[in-house]
Amino acid sequence: MAMQGIWNGTISFSLVAIPVQLVKAVEPGRVSFHLLHNKDYSPLLRRMYCPQEEKIVGPDEIIRGYEVGPDKYI
Repeated sequence: MAMQGIWNGTISFSLVAIPVQLVKAVEPGRVSFHLLHNKDYSPLLRRMYCPQEEKIVGPDEIIRGYEVGPDKYI
């Protein structure tokens, strides 16, 4: 992957001229972090809990909803 310059120029000190090229220092993409236990750095599991049934809900039972009013969802 060739670096594409954003700006080119020179820095001069008396009789010395130094060529300078400004390039991007980041790569496009997404950085994602994991939740870890601070004592042993093991990955944590995210459990969804239903307060009405008082049990953990599996990922296959979870849907997304938009609240249109108090306790009313689409």
